[in-house]
Amino acid sequence: MLLFNGFTNGRNGGGAQYPVTAGLSPSSVTDGAGVRQTILGFKFNGPDLPGGGKASGSLYMDFFGGTSFPGNNLFRIRTAALDLSWKNITVTVGQDKPIISPRDPSSFAQVGVSPLTAAGNLWDWNPQFRVERRFSLGENTGLRAQAGVYETTEIYSGALPPQYSGTLERSRPAYQGRFEFFHGDANRRFEIAPGFSVGATHVAGDSVQSRIVSLDWLFRPFPLLEFSGEAFNGQDVAGLGALPGFNIRPSDAVIPVHSHGEWGQVALFPAPRLSFHVYAGEQYNRGSDIAPSGIQRNFVYAGNIMYKLAPNVLAALEAAQARTEYLGSLLRLNNHYDLALAYLF
Repeated sequence: MLLFNGFTNGRNGGGAQYPVTAGLSPSSVTDGAGVRQTILGFKFNGPDLPGGGKASGSLYMDFFGGTSFPGNNLFRIRTAALDLSWKNITVTVGQDKPIISPRDPSSFAQVGVSPLTAAGNLWDWNPQFRVERRFSLGENTGLRAQAGVYETTEIYSGALPPQYSGTLERSRPAYQGRFEFFHGDANRRFEIAPGFSVGATHVAGDSVQSRIVSLDWLFRPFPLLEFSGEAFNGQDVAGLGALPGFNIRPSDAVIPVHSHGEWGQVALFPAPRLSFHVYAGEQYNRGSDIAPSGIQRNFVYAGNIMYKLAPNVLAALEAAQARTEYLGSLLRLNNHYDLALAYLF
């Protein structure tokens, strides 16, 4: 997908193309354009496997690394998968979103990171190993059980005091599971999936336990309307691509930040070429756990319209607002407007 974005941000955007939070201190208004969210991908189907299985996979990359300057963008891997599949079992190795958080809102404005990052969507694309077992409960009804190991990235844990900067272990394994029940076909469908994640952050000679439970869903009562979303609750969620997960107090005690988050989207498809999407999400951190001037609540809502100018040419217009509440009831707002034009190869 060749993706061109023209965008503008308010005074609390911090200079980012698509800020996921509103900054505490105002900065200059940001206007710009770019193609750094362009995605290049490969899909492949490999040889037969013993027992009637098949090998297949994919690799997707973009140019969102580096800086926002046009001549200083870095090629990077987004997601990748090698699937070894049999009738009822698939073994996957690669890089993707957390096992417990496979869904995303629909947006051509926020592509370099998943939409609603830091506002209820656990998104970090990280290496993982997972096994999926499928059970048929009828012609259009079944269960998908997934379990595996996901590598967390401990880079969203806030600014560490200098004396602890070298003690943070930057990646750790998290053990995750997700169990999806589904019913229906492509026109009318219902999916619901509880999940869990268990891991730990190592910092300052201590182990901060990460414990997360989740629930995601999709409901399509008829082809023109669709509801989707996710909710999670737990502690130390930063390693999955969320807001700070722990805090080091002046007494040197390391405590986890207790958080909950949720997001939801309503999608309308009134015509084959036209669609509307309205989505919103938030992450709320317990105030007693976070550092001074830390983010207690980040709420983002957005709406967009997408129109296919041709079968492989798409235009989209989106407006969004981030409402970030810092400890002490300091509320900051940032508006974002984006016009996108995409060519789908």
